[in-house]
Amino acid sequence: MIKKLLIQAVFLIAMFISTWYILSQFDWIEILKVKKTEAKLGELTWKLFKNKDKEVNDLFVKATIDSIVNRICIKNNIDKNSIKIHVLEKDEINAVSLPDRHLIIYTGLLSA
Repeated sequence: MIKKLLIQAVFLIAMFISTWYILSQFDWIEILKVKKTEAKLGELTWKLFKNKDKEVNDLFVKATIDSIVNRICIKNNIDKNSIKIHVLEKDEINAVSLPDRHLIIYTGLLSA
């Protein structure tokens, strides 16, 4: 009885490990199109924010944000051109990051 139970346990463990190994050989990010989904999700979420609040297009504000983000990117080895920066007019002291490298900064944060 114990011998049968031990054989079943070894068989179950072997099945688990072999299944895990086989499934780990696939590129699931490519198969499930995660990057395309992330880009769509980022754009949809950004549109929700943009429709709700006014986007700031002031050159002085953009230059200020650009200099700050540039320093952060250099220190962290991030390609600055891959980040989509948006400044929204809102008194809230906050910033939000969205999928697909969208960064939303509120003017309340800049004022503070």
